[in-house]
Amino acid sequence: MASGRDRQETYDQKAPRNSRPYALALLWAVIMAPITLLLGAVQPFTNIPFRVLPLVMVGPFVAAALCKLSVPSWFPPDAPRATTALAKKAWIATALSSLVYVLTLVLLATPGYTPFVVHDWPKPIAVVAVCIGFTFGSWCEEVGFRGVMYRALAAKLGPWPSVVINGVFFGLCHLQYFDVGVLPVILFVASAVFLDVIMAALWTGSWTHRVLIATAIHSVVNISIEATGTDLTQVYPYVAMLAATIVSALCALTLGSTFKIGDLLPAKQPRQPLNPPTI
Repeated sequence: MASGRDRQETYDQKAPRNSRPYALALLWAVIMAPITLLLGAVQPFTNIPFRVLPLVMVGPFVAAALCKLSVPSWFPPDAPRATTALAKKAWIATALSSLVYVLTLVLLATPGYTPFVVHDWPKPIAVVAVCIGFTFGSWCEEVGFRGVMYRALAAKLGPWPSVVINGVFFGLCHLQYFDVGVLPVILFVASAVFLDVIMAALWTGSWTHRVLIATAIHSVVNISIEATGTDLTQVYPYVAMLAATIVSALCALTLGSTFKIGDLLPAKQPRQPLNPPTI
């Protein structure tokens, strides 16, 4: 049902009596961890190149699906759909914030040793395959990390604590960076928190729509990092990623405040004509 106000994330954060947000977040994490490790172990035995789609990215989606099938009543209520006008503003803001991230990263990045495409593949096909694979993988991660964990935490804690907790957990789940050293891990986790800020500052409407916006942002980040070809065994690329994420987050917060979108705004919004179109 459409709201009579130009608002979106100001839904009642109080969960219904039968929902169990904390238990849901914990259950999802417990299921997700072994599934992700298993998918990572299986990858070398498949014909799916890691550069096209790291199978570990599918783990959060599988865990989310299992939670939805087994304990649907634990999920907090969905957010109301956004007006069409707000949804358009959210996508414009998402595009602008993503562009800011890409430009900042390109300006700061230094060429390294990470190839963007799979060797021995025709380059146009390889580039398209990488973009599709990373977009799908980003969606799988967003369904779990933001569509389940953040949503569950926000039902009890509100947006800002949820941004920090979810971002730190998301960053720590990227185990492949732990061999690089402590400082790159800290920088990557900080980048993950600011990535959460970008998403929470811009997304609108139902959780299905929010996950789509988060996916767009996440996939742009992933593809940009791959495309710049930075050497992720060094410290500087993590500094560049953090700087790009901070600049993009500042842009997202400014646009979110200007367009009155996102979770990080006060609840009260200007009035809108009754029954505006929604998505």
